[in-house]
Amino acid sequence: MISKIRIAGYKGLFFNITLCFLAYLLENLLFMFNRSANDYDMPWFVICFFTALLPFENNANKWILASEINKMRESHIVVWNKFSQTCFFGILLLMIVVWRTYFKMVFLCLPLFSVLYDIIGFDYDSIHFLGKLPIYIVGLMILFGELILIRYTLEPYTETISIQRLWWSRIVIILLMTFFTISLQMMLRSILNLHSDFYEIGPNIFLLVIVFVFFYIPLRWVELVTDAIDCESNMQLWLFWLSAFAGMVWVIFM
Repeated sequence: MISKIRIAGYKGLFFNITLCFLAYLLENLLFMFNRSANDYDMPWFVICFFTALLPFENNANKWILASEINKMRESHIVVWNKFSQTCFFGILLLMIVVWRTYFKMVFLCLPLFSVLYDIIGFDYDSIHFLGKLPIYIVGLMILFGELILIRYTLEPYTETISIQRLWWSRIVIILLMTFFTISLQMMLRSILNLHSDFYEIGPNIFLLVIVFVFFYIPLRWVELVTDAIDCESNMQLWLFWLSAFAGMVWVIFM
């Protein structure tokens, strides 16, 4: 029993490594379609694949959060209650809604709608406000889904979740986190002029910490929070957070 608990404490470390591997594969795939490091030419089969996962994300978030938060030990509950009453926690919740909505709309939905409008013969850039109504509706639906995620964070689902459902939820979440991670990489390379040069890590370490706290943690909120709960010792917790930060840095500069 003790060995199983200890192994479970390294689950977050395992998922961080797996995410780096998946991000590496996706980055190499996108490299074939990008004209330069500042482009984000995602092939349509990739856009359709990740967009198709979005309807399943809400339940996946609900079940994973419910499974982990509801099994928190007394020490975890004390820390969680204190943390959830801070201003920093409120800022993170706001960043969850803002950035997760932004990345889904900018890197998935808007490119998809642009192609659909071209197919039916409309100029996306010059179309009237009413013509863009489907885009606004989808945007509101995505925004609503992120607000539901906040609700499940503050008021977790209480029913028992089967192990099969949890693993399918994990698969959906880690695939979407791969998309978020690569999208963050491309945004930082284009907007902040960060490129594939590991010599840039030192001078930008403070910026990278800010990105990790206010971008990366909100994007991976469900996964990071629940895997942190699984850590059984301070060493496991440090390894988990260090591997998450190192993984983000590696993906940005790989």
